[in-house]
Amino acid sequence: MRLLLLISVLALAGCASTAPKKPASTKPAVQASTSKTAHASKPKTSQASKPKTAQVSKPPTALASKSQATQPPKPPAAHAKVETGQASFYSSKHHGQPTASGELYDETQLTAAHRTLPFGTRVRVTNLDNQRSAVFRINDRGPFIKGRVVDVSKRGAFELGFIQEGIAAVRVEVVDS
Repeated sequence: MRLLLLISVLALAGCASTAPKKPASTKPAVQASTSKTAHASKPKTSQASKPKTAQVSKPPTALASKSQATQPPKPPAAHAKVETGQASFYSSKHHGQPTASGELYDETQLTAAHRTLPFGTRVRVTNLDNQRSAVFRINDRGPFIKGRVVDVSKRGAFELGFIQEGIAAVRVEVVDS
C-alpha cells in the first residue's frame, strides 16, 4: 500500500516538473517557425505570384465563353398551343392554403392550376358551352385527373358559368408568359 502511495506521489511530482518546460519549448518552436517562414517566403512569393496572375486572367475569359455556349436556346413558344379539355374548380376548403408557387390560394382571384405552364403565365380560358371567357394567372400545378387541362379558382368558375356543374369543356390559350 505504501509502495502504491509512493508511486502516485512520484508520478504527480513528475507532472509538476514538466509544466515549466512547456513555456521554454514554445519559444524555440516560434523561432523555428519564423526562421522557416523567412526561408520559405521567397520561393512562395515568386512561384505563387506567377500562377495566380495567369489563373486570374484566364478563367473569366473561359467562363464567359462557356456560359454563353452552354446556355440553352429559348424554346420556341412551346406553350403557345391551344389546349382543349375539361376544367374544374377548387373547393372552398382550399382557400388560404399554399399553392405550388408558394402563394396562398385565394378563391376570389382569377388564378388557375396547370401541369406545365410556368407560374405567372396568363391564359384565356373559354367555356365551350356558353363562350364565356376570362384571363387567369397560373400559380399552381394540376389538375391530375385524366381529361382535365386546368383547375380554376371559385371566382373563375363563376365567371365562366360552370359553378353549378362543377366541370366544363374549355379551351385554354396562352395570352402572356
